[in-house]
Amino acid sequence: MYCYNENAQKQRRRKQQEEDAARTAVLKRRAAEIELLLQQLRRSTARNTETLGQVQLILHQLRKSSRQHRKLVRKRSDDAVWDSLSNIPAASLDQSCCPRVLYYNQQYYPQQYRHRNQQPWL
Repeated sequence: MYCYNENAQKQRRRKQQEEDAARTAVLKRRAAEIELLLQQLRRSTARNTETLGQVQLILHQLRKSSRQHRKLVRKRSDDAVWDSLSNIPAASLDQSCCPRVLYYNQQYYPQQYRHRNQQPWL
């Protein structure tokens, strides 16, 4: 009877050790898979961080060039206005500087202008 119990205990112990070994192998395999996934995640995070840095740099350069372009467009339009103002002939400046007096019904009857140098297109 005693031998039977001892053999049964040995068998139970051996069976439990085998189950523990199998569980340990499964856990080690899962740990290795998780470690591999963690390494891949770290690599992709590093890649994403690098890509994010590049995207931020490109965005900064785009904003800078956009500001420069807006300044250039503004300067060109200002220059065009000044050029158009500086290219006015002196005779038309003299005529446009004198005050233009509009008399009654002047827009309907241009022949009723009081002064010869007042022209309807000025």
